[in-house]
Amino acid sequence: MGYGNGTFKEEIIYSSGVGSHPYAVASSHFNNDTRLDLVIANEGTDNIGIFFAYNYTSFQSQMTFSSNDSLQPTGVVIRDFNNDIYLDIAATLK
Repeated sequence: MGYGNGTFKEEIIYSSGVGSHPYAVASSHFNNDTRLDLVIANEGTDNIGIFFAYNYTSFQSQMTFSSNDSLQPTGVVIRDFNNDIYLDIAATLK
């Protein structure tokens, strides 16, 4: 977290899982709380992880969604693809 003067708060490390290899990240608001949430393409564990922002300076534990067997997600895009006003996640796979 930045202090606005070119310096930052000490880093906080969040685990994306044993054997995970985070390959790409995107951010957006998924649960209408005005806090940016993170979406992670976890290549090593073949899933998409979401870290929901909590209390403005931290994140909740990762929630994961599995992709098809060993397709290794390598990218994520966030948009409302079906025009229902809710954000969707698309992933590129190896």
